[in-house]
Amino acid sequence: MTSLNFALDNIPDLTGKKVLITGASSGIGLATARIFVQKGAAIEYRNCDICKWYQLVSAFQHAGILDIVISNAGIIDQSQYLADDIDLSLDAADKIPEPTYYPVLDINIRATMNVTKLAIASFRNHSRDGSIVLLSSAAGYWSEQSLPVYSASKAAVLGFMRALRSGLRSSAKGSPNITINAVAPGATITALRWNGRGIVTIGDTYVEVEGPLRETRQTWFGEKSEELTRMQQGAMDVTDI
Repeated sequence: MTSLNFALDNIPDLTGKKVLITGASSGIGLATARIFVQKGAAIEYRNCDICKWYQLVSAFQHAGILDIVISNAGIIDQSQYLADDIDLSLDAADKIPEPTYYPVLDINIRATMNVTKLAIASFRNHSRDGSIVLLSSAAGYWSEQSLPVYSASKAAVLGFMRALRSGLRSSAKGSPNITINAVAPGATITALRWNGRGIVTIGDTYVEVEGPLRETRQTWFGEKSEELTRMQQGAMDVTDI
């Protein structure tokens, strides 16, 4: 794995850049926004429920031309998934309430996908190169047993990023250069034009995980499986249609 060293001085001057960050009112998002402002970027606060599509669309319309979009907002499990709270001996099925973990999926997965969709549209509408950063989590690589739904949602974010990186890279000639990366669990701002990377942050240690995973794919996926999968993906590629 590739260890990385980040310092505030490594971040270039961002004067003239405009950034949209979800969940920037507190925590990681707020700390990230402060760094962007310190480096000269423009960030405009707008209250928005990211689970409501039209509010998201309005936020992107209001922001105008963007250079960087960070999908940071996320929540953890609000209930114990393994709790003994379902009694299947009850006579009526309608007496068994549905589990309450959907907000985690709505915010961590659905909203992330919607933010990404709008970010790509924004960059393409304005013919502007752009960078998308998704907030995953170390739990996306190493599941947290006490947070199964959260862990699954953050693994989904990584899978989403992996699926998009090639499509964005192979966009039509003349289209904007759009990169997408994931950070786990903290946000990152660098001068590197990476694409399809996943940076795990534990304390002050930063490790890039996606590259080594790809390099060792034949070891854990099998050479024949990789060959057949590449053929299948090639046959299903509709990016030029």
